[in-house]
Amino acid sequence: MSNLTEMPRESDLVLSQEFVISMYKKHLQQDDIGADSGFYKSGGTSLTATLLLADLLSQYSVCVSFDEFDKNNTPASLTQIIQNQAAAAPIPGIRRHDRFDTDVFALSAPQRSRCWYHAGFQGERAADEGVYNVPYACWITGNIDIANLERALSLVMSMHDSQGMSYSAKDGRVSQVYSPRRIVQFYAEPAPGSIVDAYRSERSGASALHLYDDSHVKSFIHAPFDWSRGETVRCAVYGVAESVSLLVVSWNHLSFDFISKGIFLRDLSRTYDSLCAGGSGEAAKPIQYRDYLEWQRQYRDSPAHGRDLSYWTRYLADSEQDLGLATKISRREARLQDVQYVQEKRYLDLDPALAVRVKAVSRDVGVTPYTVLLTAFAATLAKLSGTTRLTVGTQIGNRRHTEVMEICGCFAQPIAIVANLDPDGAVESVFRTVHEDLNAAMEHQPVSLPDIAEALQRRGNRRFHPLYQCMFEYFDVKPEPFALAGTTVREVFTPYHFGRTSNELALLLWEKDDRISGAILYAVELYDSGAADALADAYIRTLEAILQNTGSTVRGLLSK
Repeated sequence: MSNLTEMPRESDLVLSQEFVISMYKKHLQQDDIGADSGFYKSGGTSLTATLLLADLLSQYSVCVSFDEFDKNNTPASLTQIIQNQAAAAPIPGIRRHDRFDTDVFALSAPQRSRCWYHAGFQGERAADEGVYNVPYACWITGNIDIANLERALSLVMSMHDSQGMSYSAKDGRVSQVYSPRRIVQFYAEPAPGSIVDAYRSERSGASALHLYDDSHVKSFIHAPFDWSRGETVRCAVYGVAESVSLLVVSWNHLSFDFISKGIFLRDLSRTYDSLCAGGSGEAAKPIQYRDYLEWQRQYRDSPAHGRDLSYWTRYLADSEQDLGLATKISRREARLQDVQYVQEKRYLDLDPALAVRVKAVSRDVGVTPYTVLLTAFAATLAKLSGTTRLTVGTQIGNRRHTEVMEICGCFAQPIAIVANLDPDGAVESVFRTVHEDLNAAMEHQPVSLPDIAEALQRRGNRRFHPLYQCMFEYFDVKPEPFALAGTTVREVFTPYHFGRTSNELALLLWEKDDRISGAILYAVELYDSGAADALADAYIRTLEAILQNTGSTVRGLLSK
C-alpha cells in the first residue's frame, strides 16, 4: 500500500482506486462497477455503506464520514477523499487487551439505552418477563448429532466474551461482570403436540411466522434469564417427526443484537460441522466484546462524546414526540393508569412488484430502500395525524469499527429521526433530508438515549417514551444461511421479539427471498385491531403513491 501521508503518484491513485472498486463489488455483490458508479444508485444501503467504510478504515486508517461519503460515493471520488484525508489524525480503533484490570464493566451506550428503555420505563419486571430476549427457530430435516450440537454451543459461547456477562439490576440501574464460566442451557426432547400441529399447519400452507404464536415456543423464547448467574442463551431441539426437528434459540438482548444472531449461528454451524468431521471447532476471536466496552469507556470520557451529545441536543431540541393519533383512551389517562402497554401485531406483505419498485426508486434518487420505506411511514403518520413534523425512532447497527464485525454483543443503537414534511416541498427532497439525517446519526451514534434525554431535560415513564412514540425498523441484513452437516435447514424468520413496550406503534419490515414483509405492533390499551388494519392499508397506499411520482409535493401526497 502506498504511503498515504504523501501526495500520491498517479500509479498509486489508480491502484488504490482499483482496490476501492473491488470493495464496491464485494459489498454490492455486483461485477459491473466502474470508477464512476454511484454507490446508492448501484443498490447500496446504509448497512452496506457502513460495512464498506469500515473495510476502508481498516485498510487505510482513515475515517470517511457518512455525510462526505453521501456526496462523494463513486469509487473515483471516494479514492480522492482517502488520499486527501490521509494526513489527518486517524480515528483510534478498538485494540486487543491481553488482560483487564477489572471484571466489572460499565454498560455500553446501546446497553444503557436498552436498560433505560425497558428497566427505566417498564420497571425491573422487564427482566422477569423476557422483554430482553431475541428469538430464532428453524425446521431441520435429517439426523442431528445432539452431543456435537451441545458441545458446539458451548464452544461458540466460549468464543464470545459477551456470553460470559452476568447482570444485576437495582433501582433501574444495571451493571455487568465478566466471568470465563459459561452457563450452557441446552435441551433435547420430543416436541409437544402444539409444535407438531404447527409443523403440519405450515406444511399445509399456513404462515411460518405463526410458530412464534405457539404457547410452548413463546414460553421458551420469553422465559426470563437469570441475569445474576450469567445466563445469556438457551437452545432446544424438539423431535417433531422421523428425521424432522425444530431448533429454537433465545438470547438475552443485553448481550446480543440482530446482527449478532447471524454471527452466532454461522459460528455454531461451522463449529458443529468441524466437530462432526473430527475437528476441534472454530478459532478464538482476535477482538472481544470487553475490548469494545473498554473503547466505549474511553470514548465516554473524551471530548468526542461531548461533541456527539451536542449534535443530538441541537437536532432534537424542537422535536415533537407526541403522534397526536386518535386512541381508544386519552394519553393522559393512559399515563395515569398503572399498566404497561402490551403489544399485539398485525402482519403485512408488500406486493413483490412494489418491493422491486422501492429498490428502483431508491437507486434513481440515490438513497437507500431504508430511507424510502421510512419516509413512507412518516408520511402515513402525518396523513393520519395531521402533523407534518414528527419524530420516529429507529435502530442502526453501530458497528463502525471493522474489529467488531465478527463478534456478538449489544451494538445496535436506537436513535430518533425528525421527519419534517414541508407541504410545499417535493417528496424527493424529503428522501434526501431523511437520508442525510440518517447519515449524520451514524456519525454521532455512540451516544446513549438516557444521555440525550437528560441533556434535553425530558422525562418518560413506562407508558411514555420521552423522545419518540413510534418506531420504524427495516431489516435488510442477509446473513450466511444457517446449516448443519448432513441436514436441510428451513429457517422461520423473525427479526424481533414481541412483548411489552413504551412505544404506541411500531412498523417492522424485513426482506427475505427478495420480498418485503413486516408487522405493525400496537399498544392494545390505545389501539384496536381495526386501527392496525387501517394503518397497514394507509401505509401501502402511501408507499404506492410515493413511488408513482417522487417529484410530487408533500401536500399532494397527504391530500390523497
